Amino acid sequence: MTANLAKVICKKKGGKMSRSFKSILVPVDFSINTEIAVKKAMELVDELEPVVHLVHVSSWLQLNQFFPVNGFWGDAGMGETRRKMEQWRTAIQENHPSVRVVLHLVRAGHVQSAIARIASSIEPGLIIIGKHRAHNWCTFLNTVSPGTLALATQCPVLTVKTGSLRNKVRSIVYPVNGALTGKKMELLIGLSGRYRARLYLAKQMSAGEDGMKTGYNDFIETYRMLKHSVNCPIDYVVLPGPSLSLSALHFAETIKADMLLVPPGRNITTVGLPNPQVNDLIKGDSKLEVLSIA
Repeated sequence: MTANLAKVICKKKGGKMSRSFKSILVPVDFSINTEIAVKKAMELVDELEPVVHLVHVSSWLQLNQFFPVNGFWGDAGMGETRRKMEQWRTAIQENHPSVRVVLHLVRAGHVQSAIARIASSIEPGLIIIGKHRAHNWCTFLNTVSPGTLALATQCPVLTVKTGSLRNKVRSIVYPVNGALTGKKMELLIGLSGRYRARLYLAKQMSAGEDGMKTGYNDFIETYRMLKHSVNCPIDYVVLPGPSLSLSALHFAETIKADMLLVPPGRNITTVGLPNPQVNDLIKGDSKLEVLSIA
């Protein structure tokens, strides 16, 4: 099983496994969010035919329409937005000439739905969301919910905050909840190859003999498969608490980890927040990057 899965997910590039993403989508709001998300995209985008999609959503425009920026602009009022988008394209290509930058102007009443619609059409390998603020107790104020977006698009969504702007990823926490999928293994292989970071496998054993056995078997199998596939040190830890995601977050903060993998959608059940997610509990200046993946 290990060998077969590894053969399926190990993409070759010049005889080596791919360590990055050929296509990355970055929502743009022209704030510090854009700067940190674009910087992270340049770290992760592939060296061979890389493409970065920059998406800007103007929610005050006509609903349910979006246009790639291809030289045609139907509204004179969009001139300033076009100018800013073109500035970002120029800045990226001046520093990274091999990167093809595709601009999208989005007209929509709902920011997240528009981003999800574009992601479904272009199928990027990764979506990167920059967030320097967190509406911890008013989650309805978040224009984009990374976990919900990952669930809707089935695309990994990486959330980066201002603390990660000049931070190098040296440690990754992966809460093991069930069997390791090919998508997660491919992602972990890519990240370990890119960063050479230490990987921590975190497990919360289920109550009861059957649950304990199932959780233990998945955990050991995941450790065994990754041990033979990723090019980085691997540690493991058993965490207490009723919520694996919440316990993993506390562990990641304790060891000052740089990245945390979480399942998409609602992944905290013990805090009194409407539709709570791990991202809602992380400070805006945190260095901890959160990767939501199905």
